[in-house]
Amino acid sequence: MRKNRGGGTATRAPPSREPPPSNATTPATSMGLKIALDLLKLKDSDVANAYVVGSRMWGTSRRDSDWDLVVVVRDESKPAPPAHRDLHCRDVDASVLSASEYSARLRAGHFLEILTARCIPPECIWRETINPRLHLPHDPRAIAHSVIEESDRDWKFAQKMLSEKGEMQRCSRVVASCIRELMIAVALTRGPGGGGGGAAVAVAVAPEEWQNAAGRAKAIRDEACAYSHMGWEEYEMMHREEFDTLRAQLHELL
Repeated sequence: MRKNRGGGTATRAPPSREPPPSNATTPATSMGLKIALDLLKLKDSDVANAYVVGSRMWGTSRRDSDWDLVVVVRDESKPAPPAHRDLHCRDVDASVLSASEYSARLRAGHFLEILTARCIPPECIWRETINPRLHLPHDPRAIAHSVIEESDRDWKFAQKMLSEKGEMQRCSRVVASCIRELMIAVALTRGPGGGGGGAAVAVAVAPEEWQNAAGRAKAIRDEACAYSHMGWEEYEMMHREEFDTLRAQLHELL
C-alpha cells in the first residue's frame, strides 16, 4: 500500500502508472487536484480517483484549453453521490462518477473509463486509490461493442454539425475523435499478443500506437480549414473508408 499525492491510501499500481511527484511541472499537473476540487466544490476526502482527460491527456491542448477531468467519488460519501453528474466551473469540466458507477462502466467497456485504466499517461493520474484494472472486462468484445455504438453516434453527430449547421471545425473535431477512439480500441482488443481477435484485453496501448492515434486525429483537425467549403458527402468520402476499416476490425470480435 502507498500514500498518493492527493492523500489517502492507494493500491499499488504497476510502475508505469505511478502518479508524478508533488513537485511535477508537467502540463497535466500545473493546476493541481486541490484547486480543481475547490472549484468544483468537492470534498477532497470523498474523492477516490481523479484523472486528466481531453486535450491535455492527448497532448493537443492550448494555454487556454479547459481542464477535462474524470473524478470518482467514494460510495460511502455523505450525502450518497449520484451515479453520474457533469460539473463545470470556470475552466474545469468534470465527469463525476460514484465508485460503483465507475466500476460498472469499466466492466461494460465504456471507452473513456477504459482509457483511465489502460492508456492514460502517468502524469494525468492525479489520484488513484481504487485500482481500475480490477474491474476491467476480460472479454474484448465488451470494448468492441461499446466503441462501435459510440462511433456510430459520433459519426451521425458529425454529419449533423456539417449538413445542418455548416460547422466544419466542430465536425472535423468529432470525426478526428471518432477515428482516434477506434484506433485505440483496435489496439486494446488485439490482446496481449498483439494479434487480431485477442482473447483478452491488452495490458496497455504501446506508445507508438497512442502517438499514431493522437497524430492522426490532429491531422484531421488541422486540415479542416482547407476544406471549409465542402459539404458532408464530399467530406465523408475522405474519411469513410478509414472509419469502416477500423470498425470492421472490431466487428470481427462480435
